[in-house]
Order: sequence, then C-alpha cells, then structure tokens
Amino acid sequence: MQIELTEITTAQRPVLEQLAQLYMYDFSEHAHGDVTDEGRFPYIDFDAFFARDEKHGYFIRVDGKLAGFALAYRGEAFRDAEEPVWWMDEFFVMRKYRARGVGERVATQLFDELGGTWEVGQVPTNTGAQVFWRRVIGRYTGGDFEEFELDDERWRGTVQYFKNR
Repeated sequence: MQIELTEITTAQRPVLEQLAQLYMYDFSEHAHGDVTDEGRFPYIDFDAFFARDEKHGYFIRVDGKLAGFALAYRGEAFRDAEEPVWWMDEFFVMRKYRARGVGERVATQLFDELGGTWEVGQVPTNTGAQVFWRRVIGRYTGGDFEEFELDDERWRGTVQYFKNR
C-alpha cells in the first residue's frame, strides 16, 4: 500500500470542498450535523484556512486514489498563548482506508515534515478520534505528551500537546 501526501493548490479547492462533504457527513453525529436546503453540509471555513500565512493542506492518496485530506496551520497554543504551535485543523481518512494504518502514517509524516510543537484537538463526543490521537501521539512521542480539556470560546474538547521527536 503506497500512501502519498500531495499539497493542495488553490486550483484544487473544489476537490477539497467535495471531499469535505464526505468528512462532514462522517462528522455530523458530533457537530455541524444539519444539511442545508440545497442538500449540502455547511463546510469548513476554507476562506479562513487559505488566507492563513502558515498553513499546509494535503490530499491523502492510497495507491494513487484520493483517500482523504489533512489541514494544519501555525498559530498560538491553547496551552501557552506565547508559544507558536502547529494545529491539526482537519484530518479525514475515508472509511475504506481506516484501520489500515493510513491515518497514523499520514499524521507521523506531517509531524516529521512540519516539525516543532503541536496541538491536536477532538470534540468531546468523538471518542473514536480521542482514542486514535492518543494512540498515534503516544507512539510518536514515546508517551511524552500532555493532554488537557478546554471549555471556552477557543475550543471545547480534548487537546494533546507535544513536541515533534
């Protein structure tokens, strides 16, 4: 199984927006679950993401086929507002490719390539994502990460904080 990350260009944004519909469908049990009258899920604020100075968006491909996407950006940490971190903004692996190691390989590749300090958050009801990220980050850091809960206007949920290895 060949896993490849390709940087998303502005011209490929329509493909990202279409994939985001699948992501939002999957995520609808946790948040943002209402479909518009046009039959679409309101999608992620891609205007805000693409306007950021330090951001990386990748399509995930498995054996050459689209399998998901990952979006990360540089911003201030929830743990310490003085510290810049990479925030895993959105992370989506299509169901067909889950439980095959795709997500972990993509996440660790991003941690290695972008380096630095990271925060990864999960909404409270998404216990599957919490298990996934604890396992992936735990393996990646050898257990050397912090986890905390936030409940304010910035974020509501679990956050893992760690430095790349």
